[in-house]
Amino acid sequence: MIKKDCNDAVDYNSQKVSDIIRQMSFAGIAIIWLFTLNGGKPANVKIDQQLILPAVLFMITFLLDFLQFTIDTVIFQIYDMIKIPENSKVPVWQGWICFTLKAIAIIWAYWIIIMYLKSQLL
Repeated sequence: MIKKDCNDAVDYNSQKVSDIIRQMSFAGIAIIWLFTLNGGKPANVKIDQQLILPAVLFMITFLLDFLQFTIDTVIFQIYDMIKIPENSKVPVWQGWICFTLKAIAIIWAYWIIIMYLKSQLL
C-alpha cells in the first residue's frame, strides 16, 4: 500500500467514525429525553442530575465535530490559496485533536448512561 492509499484510507475511516459519533450523539440525546423526570412534556423539562453530564458531552461532540471540519477546511484552503508545492507537508494535527476528543467524549457519555441505566433497571 502506498502512502497516498494510506492517507485515503485514514480520510475515509475518520469520516466514517465522525458520522457514527454524530449519530450516537443524537441517539444519546434521545435516550436522555426518554428519562426526563416529567415524562417528556415540553414545559418544565427536568433532566435527572446524573444525565446532565452526558447531555453536555453530547453537545461537546457536536461542537468538536464542527471544529474539526471547519479547522481542516480553513487550513487546506489557505494551503491551496498560497500554492504550496504538491509534495509539501500540510499540518493535520488540529483535526486529530478534535477527532480524539470527540471519541473520548462519546465513550465517556455512554459509559455514564450505561451506569445510570444499570442503576435504574437492576
